Amino acid sequence: MKRFLYIGITLLSMFIASGVSSEEQRATDILFQTTSAIFQNIKGQIIKIEGPGRGIIDIGRDKGVVKRMRLRVYKPGVPFKHPVTGETIGTTEEPVGMIEVTEVSSSESKVRLIEGYMKEGYKVATQQEPFKVLFYQDTGVDYFWADKFHKKLSSLKNITLIDAPIEDYSDDKLFELADKKEADLILALSGSIEKDRMVVKERLLWADGVEVFAKTVEVPLSEVRTLRKQSGEEVVAMDKPLLVFTLPMNARMMVFGDFDGDHTKELAVGTDDEITIYRVHPAELQEVATVEVSSSDALIWLDSIDFDKDGRDEIVLTYYDGIKRRPISHVIKIENFIKDRTD
Repeated sequence: MKRFLYIGITLLSMFIASGVSSEEQRATDILFQTTSAIFQNIKGQIIKIEGPGRGIIDIGRDKGVVKRMRLRVYKPGVPFKHPVTGETIGTTEEPVGMIEVTEVSSSESKVRLIEGYMKEGYKVATQQEPFKVLFYQDTGVDYFWADKFHKKLSSLKNITLIDAPIEDYSDDKLFELADKKEADLILALSGSIEKDRMVVKERLLWADGVEVFAKTVEVPLSEVRTLRKQSGEEVVAMDKPLLVFTLPMNARMMVFGDFDGDHTKELAVGTDDEITIYRVHPAELQEVATVEVSSSDALIWLDSIDFDKDGRDEIVLTYYDGIKRRPISHVIKIENFIKDRTD
């Protein structure tokens, strides 16, 4: 069953409080520091092979290595020379495998081979392309607290976050979704309320099921409420809303438009997976059309316009193409509307 975010519409002004305490900030920082450590830029070398699929690298805790970190293995290639002087200026490196850190000491680390092969003298390093991380929160985690953590993680240059729906998913469902989205890792947040605190547990897992870590923090509910006010979710209004309705919890953007030409505005709601068109009734929203969006794309803008002047608005959809790595816009005419229910 979908979870929903309640939206209120009012004509009068609203007053928003702000301010976040140090305890809430500490909880966010603890999870951020633990998570970001896995994605540090690391370079080293294999100095010993201890047996089939086992070895030792020449870097440890002093260089930022942490347990369950995964590094690429590079085979030294052919030296390349300066075209004029003939001086050797470097060597090519060929990726031949992947290792996972199993034990860490101050200056060395033990590793196991995940894929490919490795030999003594081969170099190891963090992969050059960003890690794709499926970001998931269950319905027990406050949306605005998780959104703050999400934005903080987005500042890391060597990861790309892929948003999962805010639902109560099993691990099997998460791994299925990670496979569909071609994610390298799953970052899963689960939450519960205990007395006056929100307890949040973060698990970071490789997509093959290996758990990197699990860590729990507590945030006072008073600070969660303050963060909501700062984000504009809790407001003090001078009058009651004229209309209250529900939207999917993973909604990112919405726009009104007359998409079927009946001179009545419909509501278009966009997520990273689809654009859904609703007719707005006094007591509910009725879903009347859906347009799918590629799972590799991220929605960045939604608008409406009667582009061809036929009395029906089209949707202007702008998204970041995950394959071509650039923004793309489309003008979409909505067809195949579901008729109003007569029951």
